[in-house]
Amino acid sequence: MELLGFSNWTTRTPQTAFNESELWFYIAEFRAVCIVIQKNPSLHSATHYFLFNLAVADILLLLFGE
Repeated sequence: MELLGFSNWTTRTPQTAFNESELWFYIAEFRAVCIVIQKNPSLHSATHYFLFNLAVADILLLLFGE
């Protein structure tokens, strides 16, 4: 990259890890979404099932993802 004049650029790595309090906050938040959708019969629609599925996927990604 020296040829193109990019030698002064620094590479930045994105923050990929949460601290423990953020992790538990997000898990609680997504779990709350799941509970609200389960408890309210008016939210038993295809759209809300999709949101429920996204919340479960987010929880699993937070727990087991890299």
